[in-house]
Amino acid sequence: MDIYKERLRNIERQYCDYTLRSQTLEWMKNSNDYKYCYLHNVAGVPSIQYTQDIVEIQNIIWRTRPDLIIETGVAHGGSLLSYAMVMSAYNKRGLVIGIENALRDSNRSVLSNHELAEYLRIIEGSSTEHSTYECVKDVAKNYQSIMVILDSNHSHDHVYRELQYYGELVTKNCYMIVMDTIIECLPKGFLKSTKWDQGNNPLTAVYEYLASNSRFIIDHYPIMKTLVSSNPSGYLKCIR
Repeated sequence: MDIYKERLRNIERQYCDYTLRSQTLEWMKNSNDYKYCYLHNVAGVPSIQYTQDIVEIQNIIWRTRPDLIIETGVAHGGSLLSYAMVMSAYNKRGLVIGIENALRDSNRSVLSNHELAEYLRIIEGSSTEHSTYECVKDVAKNYQSIMVILDSNHSHDHVYRELQYYGELVTKNCYMIVMDTIIECLPKGFLKSTKWDQGNNPLTAVYEYLASNSRFIIDHYPIMKTLVSSNPSGYLKCIR
């Protein structure tokens, strides 16, 4: 059997295995006790993502080849470097923008001195401030193929505002990836130290946004394939 046909068959089979999916969610809940998402580096810098999402996003970047990637929320910067690593292989003039409201001096120093620094630009400010968006929009006008990743404040209102702003910049066939939609799937009160919870999270914002925006559809294939992901129903493909 052709490897791609076999792969698709197994992806469909595993996604229909509801016992496996339930076990996967249980593992994700239990692994949170050890801050599993905090355990991995990319290019020597911490990336607060599941490794499955790191690989899947890299695959999407390689397939769609954006020349501009915009991410809200920088933290340590490992995710930015993950995107830049892929971009550096196909576009030497590409750019990865990171938007961060409170970038630590130590993280700024690491990113500015990294081997991939030429692909990075940090814009400091709240992603939902109009002035921040206008700054990003001004840069974006010089690029043809644009991808967006939303990974800052995870409250419904904040993410919905980001979707309204940055969704306008995403180009056809590229993706807008909304991180941490998994919050809606977790028990109420599971994330005790955060303001977001069931009913107030990135997934509820996605549903409200898609109800009035026909440019994007949910691509379920990445989740069917990985199962372990922070972003169920968060991989949005721009179709027009």
